[in-house]
Amino acid sequence: MEVIFRKKQLAKGKRTLYLDFYPPLAHPETGKPTRRKFLKLEIYEKPKGEIERNYNKETRLLAETIRAQTQLDLNAGNVDPYQKSLPSGWGFDPGRDYLSPLPSNELTINPNLDQNPGWQQ
Repeated sequence: MEVIFRKKQLAKGKRTLYLDFYPPLAHPETGKPTRRKFLKLEIYEKPKGEIERNYNKETRLLAETIRAQTQLDLNAGNVDPYQKSLPSGWGFDPGRDYLSPLPSNELTINPNLDQNPGWQQ
């Protein structure tokens, strides 16, 4: 089983991200073979600034993480790739996800820095 992360063109300059399965899997509701699972994630086709470029980068990283975990779970035989929602802990956490973690070497170099909220160890 191979899982590939792909993009599909949308209106208004955006693209949606989805997983492509090969060989096709049987859809749990219809029983028909299907190759796609849309992730409900969108990116800007032509980002207009640093914020949109960073958004695209983080969204692609999330999609690739979902793809890799789905691939591992399918290989182990313990996942339904068509589950209706993201696994627990995979959603957006406003207390954590507005800021990225500070690199540990930066925290070591400057003892006056504190790790960003939600990233403390």
